[in-house]
Amino acid sequence: MREAGSAFEGPIRIEYRPSPRVLALQVVMYLGAIVAVALSGIPDWARLATATLVIAILVHRSRRWWREFFDPAPPILQLNARDEWRLQHAGRNGRLTLGTETVSLPGLIVLHLRDEARSDRYFLLAPDNAPRDVLRRLRVRLRFPIARPD
Repeated sequence: MREAGSAFEGPIRIEYRPSPRVLALQVVMYLGAIVAVALSGIPDWARLATATLVIAILVHRSRRWWREFFDPAPPILQLNARDEWRLQHAGRNGRLTLGTETVSLPGLIVLHLRDEARSDRYFLLAPDNAPRDVLRRLRVRLRFPIARPD
């Protein structure tokens, strides 16, 4: 039984920035893909084309990561006491619903949120891009929702 007014029932506010560890892991994966292509037995023209494609994707993603990482007004996720999600970004304020693909692990939370236009948004929350207390509270709220069915 929960105590009324416990710390877990209050609103949760997350200023979302990409995780440096996840970004580093993704760069290593892209570089590993380039090495795997270089060492493969496919013809030279196919090897060059595939490596060029992987490098182009890496450059495109890097530009996006750079913008997200240094965004002066990053997206803000809010979960209120009625288990309603809100996203504030670039002067817009939208309601979100929690998707079925949300995963909560001790070292990582993958939030699957769906906006009013039914488009999916995913947020990776790791210990290096969100405060530890916020992650702990969010894991509890995801496991034990506060909102009661009417």
